[in-house]
Amino acid sequence: MTARPITERRDAFYMTRYTEVIGPWFDMFDTTNRYFSTGIPHLALSNRLLLSSCLADAARQYCLVDHRHGRDDALGYYNDALRTLYEHLNHAGHEAATFASCLLIAHCEMIESKASDWNTHLKGTRELVAMHAWNGASGGLAQASGY
Repeated sequence: MTARPITERRDAFYMTRYTEVIGPWFDMFDTTNRYFSTGIPHLALSNRLLLSSCLADAARQYCLVDHRHGRDDALGYYNDALRTLYEHLNHAGHEAATFASCLLIAHCEMIESKASDWNTHLKGTRELVAMHAWNGASGGLAQASGY
């Protein structure tokens, strides 16, 4: 799929927030490659699942910081990310970007919910990792996501 620029102002706001806040959290121990801060935003331009996951996570974090804004945006992006994840898992294959999206969606759920609410999601992510034997030595985005 060809990369498409982000043209919606709201999407651009949340992608900027993702690259400045969320990505660095995930890259805390990966200061060399910074896959979540730099690689994922570029990949998200051609991967709807990854884009929706980034935007959902950034919007959820934003609504927790600014209690007046972002809640509806977060829910819309989150719902789109879940629908797209379901499609990817059933049809599009299981690439490292899908795994990274699972982590972002889990983070989105985790930062606002009780642990019991996102435990099922983590179990599904673990099964995806086990199925593909992704780990900290897989290389590239799979390795960055496996840490």
